Amino acid sequence: MKIFDSGIGKSETAIFVGSASVDFNEFMVESQYGKALFMIDENVFKIHGNLMQKEFKGFSQERTILIPSGESNKSIKTLEMVYKRLSEMEADRDDVLVAVGGGVVGDMAGFAAGTFKRGMDYVNVPTTLLAQVDSSVGGKTAVNLESGKNLVGMFHHPKAVFADKSFLKTLDKETLLDGMAEMAKYGCIGDKEFFMYMKNIVTGEFLEKNARFCVEKSLLTKMKYVAEDEKDRGRRMLLNFGHTIAHVLETMEGYESISHGMAVACGMLQITRLSEARGLTEPGTANEIEQILSALGFDTGSFRKIQAGKESLDIMRQDKKTIDGCLNLVLLKRIGEAFIHRVPVGGIEAFFAEERG
Repeated sequence: MKIFDSGIGKSETAIFVGSASVDFNEFMVESQYGKALFMIDENVFKIHGNLMQKEFKGFSQERTILIPSGESNKSIKTLEMVYKRLSEMEADRDDVLVAVGGGVVGDMAGFAAGTFKRGMDYVNVPTTLLAQVDSSVGGKTAVNLESGKNLVGMFHHPKAVFADKSFLKTLDKETLLDGMAEMAKYGCIGDKEFFMYMKNIVTGEFLEKNARFCVEKSLLTKMKYVAEDEKDRGRRMLLNFGHTIAHVLETMEGYESISHGMAVACGMLQITRLSEARGLTEPGTANEIEQILSALGFDTGSFRKIQAGKESLDIMRQDKKTIDGCLNLVLLKRIGEAFIHRVPVGGIEAFFAEERG
C-alpha cells in the first residue's frame, strides 16, 4: 500500500509499506520501464531468492547481480563488478535497477544506477529493519574507501521504496537492533513522544505489534528532514546524530567487527556524555538514552568508545560533515531537541578528550 509520494527537488519517491511483491508488480506495470535488473545480497538471495522468483515480476538469475555480504564489500572493487554485469545484461537508461537487501546493497545500487550510462532509475526493496527505517530513503548513495566511510558518492533518489515486514522475520536479534538504534535516533533528535513510545517496545513482540507503525513513522520523519535540506548542509545534518563516532568505529574496525546500528548506538551515547560534560546538554540525557537502548536489548556495558588518538582524529577530519574548517557535530539540548555544534578542526582533540565531570 502506498503511504505517500515524497517530492524532493526534481525527484519523487513513492513509499510503499505492506506487501512488497504486490506493490512492486503494480509499480512496474504503471511505470512502463524496459526491464527490471536486480542487485541482491548473496545471503538475502539464499533466503528469499525462490520467493523473489515466484512473486516479483521480471526476477530471474539472468537479470540478477549478486553482491557479497558485508560492509567491507561496499567498495570500488565491487562497484566495478556491478558495472561489468550491467554491461553484460545490456542495461540502458529505460531500465530500472532494483536493490534487494540492506543498506550496503541500497547504497551501492543507488550509486551504480546514478552513474552507469550517466544515470538510470532505481528502486529499493529493503530487507533489514535498518534499511527500512533509514538508509532506503533520502538519496544518499556511496561506497567506502580505506580512509573512511561513504567518501565516494552522490545524491540519487530512488523512484520507489517497498517496505515489507515479512522480510524482517528471518533476521536475528542483533540485526533487528541495528534498525532500532536508528529508530531511537529519530526520537532523540526531534520526537520525544516517539522516544517514549519505544520504551514500551517488547523486543520479542516487535514484529507483530510495533514494526509497521515504527517503519512508517521513521520513513515519514526522515523524508521530512530530507525535503527541508536535500543536500545535507543544514537541518538534515541532525540525522547524523551519533554517526561521527559511529563512522570512526566502523572505519577503525575495518567495517566488519561492528555493525552500523551498534556503532550508531555507541556513538549516540558517547557523544551525549561528552556534550553533557561540557555543559552543552541537559544533565541526565545520556542516562535516558542508555535506559532506552538497554530496554530495546542493547548491552550498553559492552559499548566501545573512541579515544582522542591520531587515527580517530584523522578519520574525523575526513568526515563529510567537516566544512569550512569545522566539524559539524550533532548534539542534543535534551531528548527531542538537537542542534549543530561547530568545532574547529584544531579543537577536535580537546572536545573528544575523556569526559570531564
